[in-house]
Amino acid sequence: MNAAFSLAVLLLSPLHADAMRQQDWPDAEKIASLLPELRRFGGPNAHDCGMVPYGKDRTEAFSCVGRAEGRASPYWVAVQLQGIDSQIWSVAILTTSSEHILLQYDSDSSGGSESTPSPLFSYRKCRTFVLDAKSSRPIVCAHGL
Repeated sequence: MNAAFSLAVLLLSPLHADAMRQQDWPDAEKIASLLPELRRFGGPNAHDCGMVPYGKDRTEAFSCVGRAEGRASPYWVAVQLQGIDSQIWSVAILTTSSEHILLQYDSDSSGGSESTPSPLFSYRKCRTFVLDAKSSRPIVCAHGL
């Protein structure tokens, strides 16, 4: 694992498995438009480090990211944030071209006021990510490393 990444990954919680694989997510229809984006950026062979529901332990998922970073293997990991009437996700992706992409996803940016949900995606290239297993905050880009 490179030094910059090891400084950015904060693994502070005890280990246990709270991350879910995408096929196990109970509200799959709310994240249906997110899944193709994960595949598009991460590639078809990107390692699925899991989707962590809001308030659940992120340690296993972030450990997976650390292992994938150490091998320079494409991956993605998603953490759910607190939302009111839509699914909100913060996603870290290492692409097949070794770019770090931070994706923020809102399953319905209209706030539920439209009959058809209107998903919103925002993207940002990062040097690397700050992953804090003890926090319920979004994944963020690391600066100054």
